[in-house]
Amino acid sequence: MASTLDHKEKLNNIILRILSGGENSISGVLKELTNSNRKIHRLTLTGYLMALADVGILKEREIKPSKIYSVNNVLKRDIYAIIGESVRELSDDREADYALMVMNDLFNRPIFLKELERCGVGIPRDYRKVIPPERKEYIKQLASFGISIPESNIMMEPLRVEDNIVKKILRLSLLNGLDIRQLQSLPRGKTQKTLLD
Repeated sequence: MASTLDHKEKLNNIILRILSGGENSISGVLKELTNSNRKIHRLTLTGYLMALADVGILKEREIKPSKIYSVNNVLKRDIYAIIGESVRELSDDREADYALMVMNDLFNRPIFLKELERCGVGIPRDYRKVIPPERKEYIKQLASFGISIPESNIMMEPLRVEDNIVKKILRLSLLNGLDIRQLQSLPRGKTQKTLLD
């Protein structure tokens, strides 16, 4: 017998996992949920899919009489991949230290070693191990985003923060993550050629 969904927040992750395999209709997603012993009403599922499309997590297109949903490709790269790409663009030898500085500043908390691994960088040189009282809550919070952190994973903070580097990497991350480089200004001293030139 199919079990009822206990926790509505889990449904988002389940839907994303189903649609990560390719686009699907409401009926197709409902069938996948039913096959995995998840019971949900079709109208409730439709509401979830529409809401996820409204906030840009899913793409929606209509093939009459159905609506087809897929994961928005822009969101497939997570913040860790974007930060990893940005620190490698800026440095070859201090990328792990820079990633730690940026994430510590951005998330306003100590960073797990596993998070640095997700950035594709090694172990930083300039850090201190910390055990904050909120450690278990951080693990739960990351798990709700589908990021599994082992209980034994160390947490760390940078020994020093270089604000100018953090600012550069956050800027690069924004440019890389949103693919908006074409909107940035030309370097000083260079002007854009026009048809009149």
